[in-house]
This record gives sequence, C-alpha cells and structure tokens, in this order.
Amino acid sequence: MNKEINSKLAIAIVAIIAIIIGGFAWWQYAEIEPKEENISLPSPVSQNKFTPKNTEDCEKIKGIYESYICYLNLAKTKKDLSVCEKMQGEDLKDYCYWVVAQTKQDPSVCDEIKELPFLKDPCLRDVAQLRKDPSVCEKIGSEYDKEECLLNIAVAKLNPSICEKIKKESTKNQCYSSVAEEKKDASICANIKKEDRDLCLSGVAVSKKDLSICNKIDNILDKTTCYSSVAKVLKDTSICEKLNNQHSRDVCYSEVAGPKQDLSICEKITEESLIYLCYTNVAKTKGDPVICRKIISPFVRDVCYGSAMQTRTSVSKEDLSFCEEIRQSSFRISCEREVFKKNKDLSLCAELVDDETKDLCYWEVAKARKDLSICEKINNEFGREMCFSDVAKARKDVSICEKISDDFDKEHCYIDVAEAKQDPLICRNVNEEIRRDVCYGKIHP
Repeated sequence: MNKEINSKLAIAIVAIIAIIIGGFAWWQYAEIEPKEENISLPSPVSQNKFTPKNTEDCEKIKGIYESYICYLNLAKTKKDLSVCEKMQGEDLKDYCYWVVAQTKQDPSVCDEIKELPFLKDPCLRDVAQLRKDPSVCEKIGSEYDKEECLLNIAVAKLNPSICEKIKKESTKNQCYSSVAEEKKDASICANIKKEDRDLCLSGVAVSKKDLSICNKIDNILDKTTCYSSVAKVLKDTSICEKLNNQHSRDVCYSEVAGPKQDLSICEKITEESLIYLCYTNVAKTKGDPVICRKIISPFVRDVCYGSAMQTRTSVSKEDLSFCEEIRQSSFRISCEREVFKKNKDLSLCAELVDDETKDLCYWEVAKARKDLSICEKINNEFGREMCFSDVAKARKDVSICEKISDDFDKEHCYIDVAEAKQDPLICRNVNEEIRRDVCYGKIHP
C-alpha cells in the first residue's frame, strides 16, 4: 500500500513537472503558416455571416483564404464535389472533398483525396462516426485509427458487440469498459478476461454511483480503489469508514477531502504522507496556497503550492510571496507563470529585479493580453521570439511570425497560427515536408 501512496504523490509531482516542461518547451511542438507568393490572408469569413448561392459569388472574392472559405461553405451547402474543383490548389481541394464527404456521409468521396493522402483516414473516421457505421471504420488504413473509430462508434451506439471487431486486446477491453460505463451496465464487463475485469467494474461503479458493484471485484487493492473512487464522486466519507484497515480509510479520506473542499477530513488521517496528500488535494480544489503551509516536507509543500496556484482564479501580485517560498526552481517558475498570466499586470513586471523573472512576466502578460508590444520589452532574444509566436497564435495573425529570425521557430509559429485559424493556406509557408504535413494534419474542416 505504500507503493500506492508513493504512486499518488508521484502523479501529483509529475503533473506539476508536465506544466513546467510544457511552459518552457512548447516551441518544440508549436506549429506553422504559408509563404505563398502574393497571398493575402484577411480575417476569416464566418459561415454564419456569409453563405454563397453559387460559384459566381465566390469568384468575386479576391482574398485566397476568403475564397477558400466561400467555396468550402458552398460545397458543404450544395453537397457538390464540382465546387471543390474551383479551388486554387490541390491541397485545398482535399479539404473540400473532406467536407463534402461529411455532409453527404459518403465514404467514397474520401477516395478523391490525393494531394494530402494522410487526410483520407480522418475523412473516413468522420463519415463513420456521422453514420455510426462500423463498416466504414474497416476502410481506414491505420490499424490504430481503425480501432479507435470502432471504439467510438461502439460507445455512441452503446453496442458492445462492435468491440469484438477490435483485434488489440487492450483496446478491446477499453471499448467494453467505455460502453459499460456509458450504459451503466456492469454485465458488459463479463466480456473482459477475469484478470483485467476490475477496472471495468470500478468504472461502472463510479458512473452509476453504485458502491455494491465494487463488491464484485476480487482484488483487494482494486476493490479499495473502487470504494475510494465512489466515495470521491459522492463526496461521502461514510464509504471510507466501511474499509477494513486504517491505511485504506486514510487513502479514501484524502480522495474525498478535495472534492468536498473540507480540510477537517484530513484530520481523520493517521499517516503523515497521506495527510500531506489530503492537504494538497484540498489546496488544489480551493485554489488556496495558504493550506500548503501546513505541510512540513519541503518538496511536497512545493508540489502543493504549484497545484494550488494552478487552480487559483483570483490572483494578485502579493501571491508571488507563495512562489518565493518554493525551493525547487522549476516549481517556483511554474508558480510565477501562473501569477503573471492571471494577474496580467504590466506594472508588476517592471517592479521585478531579476531579469529572467522580469522577462518571464512580460512573456506571460503579453500572451494573456495578446499584446505584441509587451514582447518587445523582453531582453532575451529567444524568449522575445517565443513571445511573438504565442501572441501570433492568440491573435491568429501569421504576419507576426515574420518577426522571428530562426527559421525552425518561425515555421512552428506558422503551424500554431494555422491550427488556431484552421487555415491550410498557412501550411504552405512550411518548407520542411514532415512539419508541413503535421501542419496540414492540424486542420479539420
């Protein structure tokens, strides 16, 4: 059971680390926009504001992006493949075919996709899900995507027999579990081998809020986890008291205290490590870092501060004092980012003494305000250009990416804006083929 405690603490710690890594390494996963000659990229045409009647309406539009949206809307309305042929570029036509396939719910239209062949599977997936037809999933080339498609349709139709079509056992078990939870039917779990069945039963117990289902679980640890999960969703400590040993009850209390935002429940716990976990859970749900000061362990207290600041909604510059108490530098930076992002106070940045912290403040405030001029205040060139990229994405403005000097980072900026704007034209700006395909893959018409 000590392994269980350590596992829970590790999960909390990993979550904070993930936030930190996400904050500093985001540019590795950012994305991109187009370098096409003489392409003007005006603001998107809203489908609700403009519905063309014929191709002549679209031909009158000068901007390539607006023209693309016009033809896309027309093809969708008319369910007419011939409209797609009017588009400027084979890549744009493929997105148009995808839209027509959706509106006609016709998988054969997906076969028209040629320039960007990796879009064919998502096209088939969308048609399959619209029709709730597992036979369309079978046409998907990627085995992983095919089985995900079957799983989604099984859940949508609440039909566990569709799960039988899935070959990979772990995905098949997930399919049965998902249908069982959605249908609130524990009998479906019988389709899963006995040794793998407990997770399914626990999921149904939680979705149905039925403690009696936990009693069908043989493994003691899994049964205890099921009790804790049901207690947590019901916010009911009396369920914890049904457990046979103090350690199990302590684990359960720590789970319930968070959702109930009730610090007094932590006083029922005897194990120090679980008391700290309980404090962290309550601090996180309440967004109250003051609670973390009850924790003696410096490392766990740091984790608690990070969790609380992440969920804290009302933030003032005084909250930086909590961040200053954090010993681990990566956790402290994560805490500071939350304050800067939520406070949005530029004057706070100017008051900071440390140059790196000041740059971080400008970066977060610039993103929060979508204000490019604030990025210019950042002294570090790399940080300044990352700020440009974040603001470009927030404003869906590809022209800002041109301020970035590094070609790799600039292309990732293009990808970010392309995804935010859902504009495949921007992907033409990405020179590297793999990244360009990644960019196209981010667009879903």
